[in-house]
Amino acid sequence: MVGVGGTLNAMILESVRTGDSGMEVQNKFRERAEELVREGVVGFGEMAAEHLIQPSSALKDYEHAPADHPLFLLLANIAAENDAPIDLHMEAIPQAMPLPPDLKAPNPPQLPANIPAFERLLRHNRNAKIIWAHAGADFTGYRTPNLCRRLLKSNSNLYMEIKYDPMTPGKNPVVVDGKITTEWLRLFKDFPDRFVIGSDQHYRPIPGKGQPRWEATVLILNQMPTGLRQKIGIDNVLHIYRKVTKVS
Repeated sequence: MVGVGGTLNAMILESVRTGDSGMEVQNKFRERAEELVREGVVGFGEMAAEHLIQPSSALKDYEHAPADHPLFLLLANIAAENDAPIDLHMEAIPQAMPLPPDLKAPNPPQLPANIPAFERLLRHNRNAKIIWAHAGADFTGYRTPNLCRRLLKSNSNLYMEIKYDPMTPGKNPVVVDGKITTEWLRLFKDFPDRFVIGSDQHYRPIPGKGQPRWEATVLILNQMPTGLRQKIGIDNVLHIYRKVTKVS
């Protein structure tokens, strides 16, 4: 299973809040992470380095933690030791910027840069696989195919999860007018081993609120060439999450 953000993520956010990332905090964090591994988790996530509140979201949970925070660096080491990837939610902010006008409080009025810290996390332990969640769901305007390309070229341990939400497509969506954009499809073809599919589906959707995210995910897969669809839909997951057993 993957899904330990409710404990480890909370510990990181508390450490950011208090400013305490000393050895006692780190030891407790490692103990909890290793306990989760013993319980059978195959990955750590969804962790949050920069989670913005969307107007359509019922959860008003702005979350910020530097991607190179000591507990994130420790988690990278634990991930490498246990071959358990980190799934990271982080809006792209190459440099400090004002909050986009379509987003409101309780998001902060100024957003701190995070791409440099993210690159430090990626370099910290090259044996730690890090999946940057929600490629194609961009709410700052900077999660472009070009930025993704640069980071994928520079970091062999970086992977990305594709997301498309028809109700809230964001600023650089994978799909426009029902078709995968040329730029995104070219990126997928150029890095066929580095993407997985994801819907970020919220279950029990409200009736009459448009196409479910999982249906949009199927739309993306169906537009890919057969070999690429096999890799992104199935094979890459088995490579990245090596503890997952293929079901025939």
